[in-house]
Amino acid sequence: MIVEAGANTEVRAAVESRRRFLHGLGVLAGSQLVTWSLTLGWTIVVPRILGPKAIGELTTATSATSILLTIVELGLTVLLVRKIAQNRGRAGELIATALLIQAVLYLPAVGVMGIFIGSQHFDAEQRIVLWLATAAMLPTILKLPFQSAFQATENMGRYAATAVITKLLNSFVGIALVVLGFGVIALAALAAAIEAFTLLLNFRWARPHFKLAWQLNARRAAALAVESLPFSANYIIHSTYLWINAVLLAIFTSATVVGWYGVSSRLVTTLYFLPVIVSTAMLPRLSASFDGQFAALQARARPAIELIIVLGLPIATGAALVGAPLIALVYGSRFSGSAVVLSILLASVPFCYFNILIWQVLVASSRQVIWTKVMAGALVVNVLLNLVLINYCQARFANGAIGAAISVVVTEGLMSVAGVLILRDLLNRASFLRLGRATLATIVMAAVVVSVRTLGLPVQILAGIVVFPTLAVALRAIAVEEIRDVYVAVRRRRAVGVPA
Repeated sequence: MIVEAGANTEVRAAVESRRRFLHGLGVLAGSQLVTWSLTLGWTIVVPRILGPKAIGELTTATSATSILLTIVELGLTVLLVRKIAQNRGRAGELIATALLIQAVLYLPAVGVMGIFIGSQHFDAEQRIVLWLATAAMLPTILKLPFQSAFQATENMGRYAATAVITKLLNSFVGIALVVLGFGVIALAALAAAIEAFTLLLNFRWARPHFKLAWQLNARRAAALAVESLPFSANYIIHSTYLWINAVLLAIFTSATVVGWYGVSSRLVTTLYFLPVIVSTAMLPRLSASFDGQFAALQARARPAIELIIVLGLPIATGAALVGAPLIALVYGSRFSGSAVVLSILLASVPFCYFNILIWQVLVASSRQVIWTKVMAGALVVNVLLNLVLINYCQARFANGAIGAAISVVVTEGLMSVAGVLILRDLLNRASFLRLGRATLATIVMAAVVVSVRTLGLPVQILAGIVVFPTLAVALRAIAVEEIRDVYVAVRRRRAVGVPA
């Protein structure tokens, strides 16, 4: 009887754990749907009104401050998720210590930005936008410890609400500002104000859940900073790799070319909702369940990773097929240079999906240093490619953004190859067979989409939406059970509708 009772307890615990995970996944799915829609609305309306030069100025400011932001962040975000997930009682102490570290590191970051602005031949408008983006960095960095705590405790409603509110205000108020005739400076000021507002919200939300330990200890802060260094190195390298293309474009080309690249990369980024949902929900669970058995951890992560890659193939292919007419329809002739850039960037999407999830598995097993080395190599390759291809494509096609896009595809592909070699137990023979079947379904879908191109863009999109899922289920590239789990998760997104 004791054995039976223990077994029943374990079953109930497993069911409850699965229920919490699916609920969290549903919350994240709902929030991602909302933020994706809001981002898409901003991406369609604002660039069309402001034009490529203003968008290029915003992209330059975002790129430069994003690189600095990861230096100030010091890798604490991921470290806090792992530590708080393992010991929730330390949440208040860890949050307060992280706030101290990041506030101190913000000051030298401002000095670095001053050097960058002073060394370049930016016009007055670009300089103002850069300084406003620098001001927005402070509240942005201070709310990250609270976000880590919410993620670690699987309080996905609070975690998701920050992104929803930020996107909501940025999208609706931002669109209203440009419609009323305001320019890029007003948008940069709005972003800074929203970051300050969401910081206050996170502080208020955290108070009932975490007792912040304001008796700060310098030695404890130094120890936490040192422990975060492996994460920091990866994040600095990754952020530099992610944003350096736009910075180099700003240095070697014009704001208009940066705007072409900015619109294309922003459209591609809206497609990252899938790995973001899964990786955010997976990290605390993988971290808490890791018992030293690396192969077992990879096996637990395998089904989700396979599904994300499978779904990434038709998303990237379908978007590439309709990208050029979509750019022409939405943005007009001023953004004609974005069409080819978008098509090239979309080829990197399946690789990016895979690489995002590789990082989560390595973090959960405390092997993030390995990926840091891979990212460092990719950064070197990416910068070298950019230095050659940006200048070549600018001279040859008057569009250096083409070279930046090619660099992204090459380096993302090389990183995926490295990931397969590092995580040898992550994908097995059945995984590659499944990806092969998904590729076949994608090819057929692409052929159908191309065959109906004369019927218009809506028909092409509808054809892709119908053909791929049908073939994927028939070829067993996607299991019916997986569709059911996703459906259940999305139905449980009620907490996202109104941040309580």
